[in-house]
Amino acid sequence: MLVLALACTNPDRGDLETASLYAVGDSILEWHLGEGSIPEVMAEALDQPMYNAAVSGAHFLDGEGESIPSQLSTGAWQWLLVDGGGNDVNDRCECGDCDAVLDAIVSADGSTGALPDFAREVADAGTEVLIMGYYGLPDGAEFGFDRCGEELEVLSQRQAALADSSDRIHFADAREVVDGTDEAMYDDDLVHPSVEGSAVVGRFLAEFIQAL
Repeated sequence: MLVLALACTNPDRGDLETASLYAVGDSILEWHLGEGSIPEVMAEALDQPMYNAAVSGAHFLDGEGESIPSQLSTGAWQWLLVDGGGNDVNDRCECGDCDAVLDAIVSADGSTGALPDFAREVADAGTEVLIMGYYGLPDGAEFGFDRCGEELEVLSQRQAALADSSDRIHFADAREVVDGTDEAMYDDDLVHPSVEGSAVVGRFLAEFIQAL
């Protein structure tokens, strides 16, 4: 199992046995692992132990290596933090004609797709699910993400629609605090968060939970 292997080889991810908060996703959540990743900052602000299983390059859909849903280990988690879908639209349709890929992740009304299936299964088991919408990207974002702004906004709208359908599924839009206008929020590639950007988003997520 992927998660068990990570638990044995990288203590920076946290401790599965004590965690009440669990994170799955892609590089946005893994960045600065052990030094201030978004989940770490969030957990510190909430004063709760967290396990971070996010993996750089992960897709939400199957077929491109380990999928994000497969990162989740069985446990009595209080909260699950999840992001994802950016690599799917970038790698599978080059952020061009992406309707089919977006629909496979989450439909326009949030009712069907890999993300709703996953989030509802987790929520039905008693865990609160927090979906983090991607923050905005500045001009010059590398790895092809400079062309993905519209698709990522559509993805966020669909994630919000999903959250509206369930009391245990929530959506926090990181664009509210990192909107693409301040390059200090980004690493050199203008895609991943800087340490400061991770801190801003992590505290935002913690405050979102505290306000519920």
